[in-house]
Amino acid sequence: MLINTECQYFTEQFPLSIIIIKTERIKEIMKCLLLRKWTICFFFGLLLSSMLPGFQVKAEETAEAVLDDSGILQSGGLLQEEEALSPLRVRSSGNTAGARKALTNAIDRIASTVDLTSYQITTSELKSLLSSAVNNNPKYFYYKSCSYTYSPSNNQAKVVTLRYSGSAAAIRPQIAAYEQAVQNILGNVQSSWSSFEKAMYVNDYLALNCRYDSTYSKYSAYNALVEGTAVCQGYGLAYQELMGRLNIPCQLVSSDPLNHAWNLIQINGSWYHVDVTWNDPVSDRPGRARHLYLLKSTGWFQSTGKHIQNGKTDYVYSNGATDASASSQVYDNYFWNDIDSPFGYYNGSWYTNNGNVLYRYQFNSTGMTGSSILKALNQRWPVFNGSGTWGGTYGGCIVYGSKLYYASPTSIQVLDLTNPAAAEKTVFTLPSDQQNRGYIYGFHIDSDGKLFYGLSDSPNTAPVTYSQPLHTHTYGSWTVTKAATCTENGQRQQACTDCGTVKTESIAATGHLYGDWKITKAATCTENGQRQQVCSNCKTAKTESIAATGHLHQKTTTTAATFKKTGKTVVTCQDCNTVLKSKTIAKIKCKKGKTYTVGNYKYKIVSAKTNGKGTVSFVGLAKNVKKVTIGDTVKILGVKFKIVQIGDKALKNQTSVTSVTIGKNVTSIGKEAFYGTKKLKTITIKSTRITKVGSNAFKKVYSKAKIKVPKTKLKKYKTLMKSKGQKSTVKIAGN
Repeated sequence: MLINTECQYFTEQFPLSIIIIKTERIKEIMKCLLLRKWTICFFFGLLLSSMLPGFQVKAEETAEAVLDDSGILQSGGLLQEEEALSPLRVRSSGNTAGARKALTNAIDRIASTVDLTSYQITTSELKSLLSSAVNNNPKYFYYKSCSYTYSPSNNQAKVVTLRYSGSAAAIRPQIAAYEQAVQNILGNVQSSWSSFEKAMYVNDYLALNCRYDSTYSKYSAYNALVEGTAVCQGYGLAYQELMGRLNIPCQLVSSDPLNHAWNLIQINGSWYHVDVTWNDPVSDRPGRARHLYLLKSTGWFQSTGKHIQNGKTDYVYSNGATDASASSQVYDNYFWNDIDSPFGYYNGSWYTNNGNVLYRYQFNSTGMTGSSILKALNQRWPVFNGSGTWGGTYGGCIVYGSKLYYASPTSIQVLDLTNPAAAEKTVFTLPSDQQNRGYIYGFHIDSDGKLFYGLSDSPNTAPVTYSQPLHTHTYGSWTVTKAATCTENGQRQQACTDCGTVKTESIAATGHLYGDWKITKAATCTENGQRQQVCSNCKTAKTESIAATGHLHQKTTTTAATFKKTGKTVVTCQDCNTVLKSKTIAKIKCKKGKTYTVGNYKYKIVSAKTNGKGTVSFVGLAKNVKKVTIGDTVKILGVKFKIVQIGDKALKNQTSVTSVTIGKNVTSIGKEAFYGTKKLKTITIKSTRITKVGSNAFKKVYSKAKIKVPKTKLKKYKTLMKSKGQKSTVKIAGN
């Protein structure tokens, strides 16, 4: 925030501890204040300093700044290059790892503030850490922005105030709903599946259960997983969350020219692009999940033209990858590219509708290992209210429990996968009042057994979606498949006794029951300490670092520089005696004409010699005194100088002075030296070397003042001091 070229208010980029404003710039400053509508009270100190030349205003020890949500993906931002850095890449003299942990712990707890003072990180590092923590943790969908205080002197962050989408009471049910949605999705994942199969399953799940948000207002994984609608960030963050829970490396990819986001995942050591948003048709079509943008190389993505804008391909990756990372072309021309039906799993095999044929597939860690035809459908979709047929099938298929459902133009059939040779059954036929509205172009069955189907007159027209109960589950008792521990959630399942559909539910981790903290190592000024808690259930020890106290009690010792010696400023810790700072102060150069204050008196250098032969002129008082004694010599900054002159106007108008004694080395008294000293009654001169007395030197002194001079110089000094402005009643006498 610039006021003018001479004044810059401290910011994060250029913190100042002192602001000096030149007097001639006051009009410019006031103009700036009015234009920017800044408050007069905030800049009162600045205004005052501008009125008093040379006056310095010290900045506050703590300043405050706001970090908005412009780079937060959950709020619709796109990654910037500096925000894409992993915290491990941040170099700092501070404890960035500890700061990151403190921040994430605070967000986990929905805490309103977190004190980072002890971690000694800069405000730039704070921004990087927050951006990285939030953008790589889709579960922090409720984080919005923050403000923070910092020290302008070193730009270190202090207290961070975190802002969320609502109150903690409102957010906690949302977190619970989010976790339940994640568990429900992952509860269907088989331990035998490869990373390849998991990547495909999650792609299909999101395409089936999430629709693109045409209002462009839903950006988070929560929107995608719980509310079932989101824009590309939501799809990408949801995919990142689920892949992360499955221990598959996954990053978010962001492109500013495209205003778009997708994912990069690692399968068998190679990175691949996954764009779930583009795999989900828009407008939403029930039961449709594409695979064209699943596990593709960077080259393939760019070759389609979908991920290039005006020739630009500048992608930003959330954890520092590059375009070259996704170079593998294994799946660029894979068999599934033209399959728009989801893959459904049952008993070791995957099922889908590929070109009007129901297929059974087997996969391993790298891809398909076998395929077989389950049933050729031979269905064609008529042209609505016309003649002829479309050239393909559009009904799709869904594996639900142990059943495979597929559609004809007007009905839905089912095959029992436990006995594929058995005859198919029709489970749904379009009601008579809907038969004149179109044909079935896609369908889906949700986890509760509800059928969603789209009616349209052609595949080129967005369908109207209808729903109705297809099946009511009759669940058996819960079976615990994984017991909850102190640290890990457990899991339990119910199976429908009719269709075999499994319902999975998370069992919350019990949490540790920790005892009191015990300090195992006390913190010192420079070394962290340590404390420990032990869980009474599992005996797990929780160890926590106690931040080094830092050098809290500091003492500054300054040895002033003189004309002969350098000085030094030393800052030490009073607790451990460590020297924290040491700065040499250069010797002071003795300059002719320079004025120094010694005690109550002011002296000006006449001869700048530092060998004891230098001379000075007495030029005035530092404060009002009655009796003035001008000695033979004076010691200035360690050097003795002879006092050889009483300067011009040295005591002019000093109405408090009643007596003056002049030392033996004075050779001249300047003009108007004692002018206006109305109470000056006695002037005692010890010097026998005076050769010059300036005009009006004694004008307006006390009318009956006495000037006492050495007897040997009485005659000469009477002549020398004659007509120097004093009244005739002023007497000059020998001493």
